Amino acid sequence: MDQSTQLLGISPAAQLDLEDIPVGPEFFLIVKNSFDRLNNGDVIEVRSTHTHIKDDLNNWCRFRGYSFVVAKDAGDHYRYFLRKGSKNVLDQFQCI
Repeated sequence: MDQSTQLLGISPAAQLDLEDIPVGPEFFLIVKNSFDRLNNGDVIEVRSTHTHIKDDLNNWCRFRGYSFVVAKDAGDHYRYFLRKGSKNVLDQFQCI
């Protein structure tokens, strides 16, 4: 774990280096396949050189029921942290 994720208290269960893969169906299929291997609550770090994908990833996470945690500028690339599962753990339980 590097210093910036340590300061954020984030320990990614997986990392995806998507570099300059164009944002589109292939990009999101790779992210989805990686998420399929994780447990609820796990965080994945997506690295990309594209600066404009923050909103796309945020919307994709909302659609899938995941959480967009944070985006970090790492100089020559961006780091996006996404959490599998509900934004609120209590959403998984039925209230009586």
